Amino acid sequence: MSRVRVELFMVAGYLGFFAAEVAHWSEFELTALVLSISSLSLLLAGNWREFLLYAIGVAAGCGIEIGLGLIFRAQHWTDASLYGVPSWLPLVWGLGFIAIRRFGNLIVNGPQN
Repeated sequence: MSRVRVELFMVAGYLGFFAAEVAHWSEFELTALVLSISSLSLLLAGNWREFLLYAIGVAAGCGIEIGLGLIFRAQHWTDASLYGVPSWLPLVWGLGFIAIRRFGNLIVNGPQN
């Protein structure tokens, strides 16, 4: 699959996630949606080193969201299951790490098929 199609898939996935958030899906449903977007995005790209980047993003997301939440809680989620943070949030951090890298590569290298 071409690189541009993978990027369009990620954009569509993010739009779907935000639509689901606005529709007030449960935390479990949002987590399942983010996991499916993550899995498909990593599988369609075919670059397995991105999985490491995704894992680093998830770890950073956990550390920042949970760690900083212990110091100063600027946001509040009701019924968040991961130490006061929704379980889908660190997964979105992982996707964000991948999206930033892909967007940077798209700017530097141009669209590649």
